[in-house]
Amino acid sequence: MNTPRTKPPVRYTTPGKSKLPSGVYSVGIQNQQFAALLGTFLSLWPQIEEMMVGLFAELLEMEDEASARLVFRSIINQIRALLL
Repeated sequence: MNTPRTKPPVRYTTPGKSKLPSGVYSVGIQNQQFAALLGTFLSLWPQIEEMMVGLFAELLEMEDEASARLVFRSIINQIRALLL
């Protein structure tokens, strides 16, 4: 048999006892210059990854760049799967 709780659960702290700093918070990137730099970086990332295939092939001394691309993409996909 379930017994009722003697006191209700604490769902929030009282306003005077909050451990959060005071201030106004908003969602998103508010600095326009930083947002532009982040957008530039994210738009260039696929080109950076594609250039890494050539470096990867050189490090492994692979002559066929198509094979190096397959190996590189399989490694990157495994890392992405772990991060998600």
